Amino acid sequence: MKNKNRTLSTYFFKLIVIVIITFSLENFLNLNLSYSNNDKVQLSKDACCSSTALGKTAWVEQLNNDIFNRDILVHSSKDEYCKPNANEKIIWFQRDNEFIEWKSSIELLRQIKSNLFYPQIPKIQTLHLPIKKPVIQAKLPQNTPSSGVSDKLLEEARVLAAFEDYKLLSDARPKKLSTSKKAFFQNRACRKAKQAIKKAIKENPSLDKLSLHKIGRKAYLNFYISNTYDFTQELRSAHNLVYPKWSIHTQDKNLKKTFNYIENNWNNLVKETSPHQNSSLLKTPYPVIIPAGRFQEPYYWDSYFGVKGLLSSGRLEIAQMQVENFLDFIQRFGLVPNGGRDYYLSRSQPPFLSSLIKEVYDASILEATKINDFKRIKQIKDWLAKRAYPLLKLDYKNFWMNSNTRYDEKTGLNHHWDSINLPRPERHSFDNESKLGNSYRDVRASAESGLDFTETLGKETSSTAGVLLNSMLYKTEKDLEFFANELDISSDSLDFKKRYNQRHESMDKYLWNAEKGCYNNYNLKTGERIPILSADTFTPLYVGMVDANKAKLIREKLTILEKNGGIMSSELTSSPHQWDGNNGWAPFQMIAMQGLKNYGYEDDAKRIAQKWTNLIAKVYIENGAIYERMDVDKLSKPEVDESKYPPQQGFLWTNSSFVWALKDILQLKFVPNKK
Repeated sequence: MKNKNRTLSTYFFKLIVIVIITFSLENFLNLNLSYSNNDKVQLSKDACCSSTALGKTAWVEQLNNDIFNRDILVHSSKDEYCKPNANEKIIWFQRDNEFIEWKSSIELLRQIKSNLFYPQIPKIQTLHLPIKKPVIQAKLPQNTPSSGVSDKLLEEARVLAAFEDYKLLSDARPKKLSTSKKAFFQNRACRKAKQAIKKAIKENPSLDKLSLHKIGRKAYLNFYISNTYDFTQELRSAHNLVYPKWSIHTQDKNLKKTFNYIENNWNNLVKETSPHQNSSLLKTPYPVIIPAGRFQEPYYWDSYFGVKGLLSSGRLEIAQMQVENFLDFIQRFGLVPNGGRDYYLSRSQPPFLSSLIKEVYDASILEATKINDFKRIKQIKDWLAKRAYPLLKLDYKNFWMNSNTRYDEKTGLNHHWDSINLPRPERHSFDNESKLGNSYRDVRASAESGLDFTETLGKETSSTAGVLLNSMLYKTEKDLEFFANELDISSDSLDFKKRYNQRHESMDKYLWNAEKGCYNNYNLKTGERIPILSADTFTPLYVGMVDANKAKLIREKLTILEKNGGIMSSELTSSPHQWDGNNGWAPFQMIAMQGLKNYGYEDDAKRIAQKWTNLIAKVYIENGAIYERMDVDKLSKPEVDESKYPPQQGFLWTNSSFVWALKDILQLKFVPNKK
């Protein structure tokens, strides 16, 4: 009996010891995990001091791995790769000795969406350019940031690269599921995670716990999110607005087939917005034009170049609608966003709005004049005076000329910016944000430039005065002067004339490279030009800014940039970026063609137009598709490159450039289709 009692005592003693050790160990692990912001700063200092030889990027990565390892300890011991809630401890980012909370961007977007920016301007329902009335949403605006930017689980999935294309996550919405249904998918996801871990161990038995946890958690997130979130497109067809109208007279069968394809494809690019609850899609009063592919929303400068094709093919009403959508964005949010999603509301794109308004305004006045509709002419001018001009001027002065963000008072030049200093939610998993810019803000500024990405902007885009940006702001100031004269506002006219003359001087002083005879981008921090030739050097010709001597020198750059299929993006053929080398993009072709034509180099413009349209037709005949960019040297669709997202098919501005070049540069006749 004594031996039995002694055995029981020993058993209970051991049990108590195990409980105490387990409790202590768990508290120890939790202590390592539950660190404050001060702890993070100390970790930052420790990482810095222990790895100074590694350089800034290396020790930042080491720091992030250190914190992630600490966080993994509890996960690994409890199989918490299966938990349905996000692991908030890894949802923050660190760059340049600064810790940035992921959720800091949510409040900014909430503020942008909360109030009408310019309530003093007549609203679209009372004053609009299209004859057709706008569709107004019941509550304007909705101030809740979408699930795509506020859902912690989706952000963790981006951090762990659980999906290939993060934009898919940014556009996702949680499904309305019962508790039992969610539990079902949670259990299935957990099984998927365990299967993934077993498979990984079988393939590589030496994997450590951290690697196995990542594999399990990624598998869990991929399955759980795929089944509990809605990824369906919310855009609806606006087929009643657009239909095939034209054919062309040409002996070139490939050109004719390609033109017919584009005419029949407009209905796939003109869409109505009808967002669901928690959607990132921004509601618009009129149908939008979208690029296609992964870009299922309108984009700023894509839409401008898309409108060029709409106007060339006699689709004025749809072009008018795009102007109104952008003006509505300014009135609601204070800017024309990069694209029509709420996660784009902290940045814009190259300012083509004044050009868009002027071209559509001129076409609208011309249409009304042809039929002597003086009432309509008065309506259009009333719209310009009370809505379009005031909103354009507010966009220019409050957004672009803000010295705290995008305007450099010292040089009188502008640079791109973003109010948020975090990784882009729409990025692709192939994108390495730490290598694309010196800060997350620089990467976002590159996205605002539209040229994402290129070596010609360097690594500090948020401090780089670009040729394209400043040329288009020169054009904005010229257009504002034109509108002021049109409306007989002499004080504004004098002001904007002074502004564009000052910008011209600044561009010649800081951006003009006299030695090379071209314009280069300029780093405002270092005070040095980035001496790389880019196709954006034709933009000053496009906006009519330079004299004949400079135009001649810029024209000579065709010997470097012109290829068998059109204009290459930059002279850097060794660059991995899609806006460098032999990548041919529709905006650069159109800018170069029109710029050369403006200065009397019509033969050059026609030659490039012929090369570009032949390339588009060749690629279409060979592949049955039109792409966002093409290889102007190999005369082919772009090769798949894992350093960037896959080439997209569709495609709005390529289609548009084809139509525009045939009509406005090569002057082919469009013949109405027989009904």
